Amino acid sequence: MKCIVKIGFLFCLIFGSYYSHSQDKVKFGYFNKNHKIEIKKTPEKDTIIPKENNLFFKTPKSNDTINIAVLLPFYTKLNDTLVKNWSIEGKDINQIYFKSKLSLKLLEGILLATDSLSNRGICVRLSVFDTENNKNVVNKLLHSDTLNSVNIIFGPLYSSNFKVVSQFFKFDKKKTFINPLSSHVDLLRRNPNVYSLTPADKIIRDSISSFVIRKRDKKNIVIFSLANESKNSDYIKLKINKQLIPVNYKMFSSIKDITSESLSAELNSDTSIVIIPSNNKSFVTKIIALLGTIDTSMTVIGMESWSSFNELNTETLMKLNVHLPSTYNLELKENVKLQRKFEKIYSHKMDKFSIISYQSIIHFCSTDSYFNFKNFVKGNGFVNTNIQFLYYSDFKLMSVN
Repeated sequence: MKCIVKIGFLFCLIFGSYYSHSQDKVKFGYFNKNHKIEIKKTPEKDTIIPKENNLFFKTPKSNDTINIAVLLPFYTKLNDTLVKNWSIEGKDINQIYFKSKLSLKLLEGILLATDSLSNRGICVRLSVFDTENNKNVVNKLLHSDTLNSVNIIFGPLYSSNFKVVSQFFKFDKKKTFINPLSSHVDLLRRNPNVYSLTPADKIIRDSISSFVIRKRDKKNIVIFSLANESKNSDYIKLKINKQLIPVNYKMFSSIKDITSESLSAELNSDTSIVIIPSNNKSFVTKIIALLGTIDTSMTVIGMESWSSFNELNTETLMKLNVHLPSTYNLELKENVKLQRKFEKIYSHKMDKFSIISYQSIIHFCSTDSYFNFKNFVKGNGFVNTNIQFLYYSDFKLMSVN
């Protein structure tokens, strides 16, 4: 039997004015070239007066429900103040506080997931709380007994607040804690009910090493690194060397030392695999631009953060056959239908944050599996080890089969 979940939106102002920007030239993100959306009035249904900091409820007509609490920093009070000030000053009020946008992206995915679960007959009660990224607010919520009957807690977003919540319910074995973005392994310690969606750095380094070893096919392997980021590079080089595979390793003391000549000297005349395990935007931007001028066939392996570097030229990324490790799946099996539904509601495409929040709720509330969680230390929590690689093709990020 289908479980109808009714929604009462008490956050219309922020939802109505939310928009996002995509990476330059990449067809992944916002459609409207003016970066504006049409404000749509969402009709209220069964609106419920919320408890303090609770933005809205989804209340199913069944006692057999999954209770989910979302604890994210929406900064609603600050947004109210900003809108009033903008209105007085005659400025455009069709905007929100920039720090609220990430939480809204995550919430959009969660809302879509609960709607999908409802269509399957799975009843969900969803309560959303604004933590304001404030420990006092979080502690007040914890001591209000509001979360006592909750089965799944998504968030808080920041590590310090997440630790407060997970430690408070440390001995409640009926609760599942979803850590959405932090890769800090200390959040897993002595709490087997914590699940981190973002893999630890070591898991990403292992995935890059394994991917290169599988794809090597006698290609020349080169690692370019900054001296102050050598940890990733040293680890990957050692991992590949253990398979008796040689690696050329070029370390730069500073960005100004990077030249076309210094890069060309390390590359094979035929084809190379170039590993650049750096999150430094300036370093990555310069080295990619210079590699793009070199007439040599190569495949470049980078980091997930690159997808947000708007300074990178997408044509160059395609030319260099850039591959990025990723923790989310752009090419969902039901992607076309899901994307259309999401765009109809929010007037923009799903990004990696709405995708990963969508997948996490579906994963923990149904038989569908989107993550591969592993426990590395007995008594500790679990971390996602499901890494896939994306590559640039036809101005889009695509999944590697």
